[in-house]
Amino acid sequence: MGSLDTTQTFWSNADKYLMITGVPFSPVIITMARGTRLYDADGNSILDFTSSQMSSLLSHSHLEIVEVVCKYAAELDHLLSNMITPPLQKSFILNTGPESTEAAIKMAKCHTGNFEIVAFHGLTQGSGSAIYSAGRKRGGPCTPGQLVFPAPYAYRSPFRKADGSYDWETEMDYGWTMIDRQSVGSHAAFIMKPILSTGGILDLPMG
Repeated sequence: MGSLDTTQTFWSNADKYLMITGVPFSPVIITMARGTRLYDADGNSILDFTSSQMSSLLSHSHLEIVEVVCKYAAELDHLLSNMITPPLQKSFILNTGPESTEAAIKMAKCHTGNFEIVAFHGLTQGSGSAIYSAGRKRGGPCTPGQLVFPAPYAYRSPFRKADGSYDWETEMDYGWTMIDRQSVGSHAAFIMKPILSTGGILDLPMG
């Protein structure tokens, strides 16, 4: 692959046969990534300012990172098991974040007998309802009982202190006030990420 005709044929087939979920495909065919650069099917070297799909901030195919990942991948399930605190004692290993979120929602509803999910982050019908993502658009009514909580976006948040700094305490109080006004008192779970990756690499504020 490398000619313009081949590239156009590729994208023609992609548009014809592949489904798109929220974000359109890039019109560039990336064949390799190394360091801070991507390489396309036409041999062009592209400086990567986007951090790849989510957060490859330490460069692509970093040799030391690849070595460590390969070394510890087989032990990861055991390391995670050692982090579980009582009374939790079982693991449910799945492939993706949306699958994990779906399973967590079902377990929370079964355990509590309630149905409301508070969250700010997904793409599946159940978890997408909970996390208010772009995947909810044009999909009709979502799962009942999904309550949105404002994401901690320090850069663009309208909640500011007198000195202009991020007032996350007031924003959090506002979020819970919104939840209290929408809820019927049937909270089953609050779903969150320590870092919102595809939401913009948002770190939770200190405190």
